[in-house]
Amino acid sequence: MSASTNDSNATKLNNGWNALEEKYRFLEGVEQDGFFRISADEIKTVREPRLMTKFDHENDLPSIFKKHKLAILPETRGTYIIAPMLLYQQFDESLRVPKNRDIKHVAWDKALQSLDINNVPSETIAINTAEIGGILSSFLGEDPLYATVAGRMKSDEFEFRVSTPSGGKLPVHVQNSQIEIDAGFESTKSLILLEAKNYVYDDFLVRQLYYPMRTWEQKVEKPIRTVFFMYSNGIYHLIEYGFDDLHDYNSLRVLRHGHYSLDDTNITVADLMDVAAQSRPRKEPKNIPFPQADKMWRIINLAEMLAEEPMTKADIAETYSFAYRQADYYTNAAKYLGLVEDCEEGVQATKLMQRLMKKPYKPRQLEYAKLILRSKVFLETFHACGITNTGVARIPSREAVMNIMRNNIELGTDAMYRRRAMTVRGWMDWMFRLCKDVGDVERL
Repeated sequence: MSASTNDSNATKLNNGWNALEEKYRFLEGVEQDGFFRISADEIKTVREPRLMTKFDHENDLPSIFKKHKLAILPETRGTYIIAPMLLYQQFDESLRVPKNRDIKHVAWDKALQSLDINNVPSETIAINTAEIGGILSSFLGEDPLYATVAGRMKSDEFEFRVSTPSGGKLPVHVQNSQIEIDAGFESTKSLILLEAKNYVYDDFLVRQLYYPMRTWEQKVEKPIRTVFFMYSNGIYHLIEYGFDDLHDYNSLRVLRHGHYSLDDTNITVADLMDVAAQSRPRKEPKNIPFPQADKMWRIINLAEMLAEEPMTKADIAETYSFAYRQADYYTNAAKYLGLVEDCEEGVQATKLMQRLMKKPYKPRQLEYAKLILRSKVFLETFHACGITNTGVARIPSREAVMNIMRNNIELGTDAMYRRRAMTVRGWMDWMFRLCKDVGDVERL
């Protein structure tokens, strides 16, 4: 898909909803009644409903929805409700970026040859490895687990309340809406429903857990457990949500969360020191800007994604549900490290990244650290960090990092140094979180 094609899709989405507003005046309906009901046939007059209503993340919403704080939910197989609704749940950073000591190692049966724990390209394979490796049983505390329900199906009939931005509650009635379950497992005690992703996101659509839960709680007598499952860079992230009030869409809360690996994660500060000792700073790349992308875990996740297939920056922005400018920052940061490169189709993983993905977890992370410390700025900042006798890593202040940067690279304004110093400190934070003997990371 070309950048122009992707940009065109975003334009078509916004133009489509603007056209529907002109045709059906749904803003006026929301203002008068608090909601507006629209049919799939009405949406189809401008574009296919599946292209006009799939918003897995809040940033995916069309401009007119964002401007008026609106969202959309399916009520039946052919109708939707538009209203000011709070449908998305943010992930706390700790649920996505664990400290090493919070990662639990689970033994893997190495006799299995058709599953490669260092090559997990899809949600299905991630779920399979987590199930066979015992991660799901360990997290859920239930064994054995039997794979049962999965795929697309119709919802049952149910009612609920959803919160509005103004603090109110809007009643919603659902009947025969389409739902999709990535994986369902039954034990002697409960039915577990999984929503799985092989990317790490900032938020998710609660409906992906809520509609399946409400459907199946009417079909079985056992309790329903809802789990959000994410895989990236050798780590399986599992979050179990519960709903305090079955009839309240927004009553979810985290019941438990865990981070698992099927590989050795025993990385120490001494390992990082060895990498730093062997580092020989290179000259700054001429045609690649100094990084302005704070989240190293996301850069790795992006490179993993591009190892599967090339994408344009616009595709990347759509996948991660963020602005094109942000996609540009993260792509350039991955280029700076040598993980991705331009190609005819857009951007692709380099041969280096392809090789790294075949390595076990520990040597792969140390290779990432080695790539970071090729930069004199990052190497000097690393040496300026300290470890207390209680295992706390201390990262220099922004001003101290800016001074290191001024001595090594030319960026221009103080604002440019200040913004990129945040990236340097963010990457330091990521490296120390890899270490088993680091408890906390402080940014001075």
